[in-house]
Amino acid sequence: MALLTPRESCKSFSPDGEYISYWQTPWAEVCTEEAIPVNLDGEPVRFSSVRYEAVPSAIRLIVPPDCPLLSAQP
Repeated sequence: MALLTPRESCKSFSPDGEYISYWQTPWAEVCTEEAIPVNLDGEPVRFSSVRYEAVPSAIRLIVPPDCPLLSAQP
């Protein structure tokens, strides 16, 4: 998969104002020339490079036994 620069990404914006795109990936990394604000566990910090990663089974949840999220069916 090729990475797009911000300029290349802007070229793909539709003229009808729909600027949302959906991606599925195990991680995403953002690198900027200047530090950007990032919320880290409720604390505002600034980074010029940040990586977000999905870690399977990293968060434990308590849900009721009949919770629809526990079903493999949509």
